[in-house]
Amino acid sequence: MSEEKCVLPESHLKDAYTVEEVANILGMKIRATYDFCNSTSFFIVKRTGPRTLRIHKRSFDEWWNSQ
Repeated sequence: MSEEKCVLPESHLKDAYTVEEVANILGMKIRATYDFCNSTSFFIVKRTGPRTLRIHKRSFDEWWNSQ
């Protein structure tokens, strides 16, 4: 008997968004999204390198769904 695996979209498997993904969701330009993420307190943003941000998926999704 074979087991079928449920395959979720990639976004369900990760804990964080990239700035590019958030820009796409918000319909903003990349630079404006970087500025917004650097100054917001609406959701959790972590700096993972000198020029790299990661946006906590659950906190962003909760904020976005409340808009």
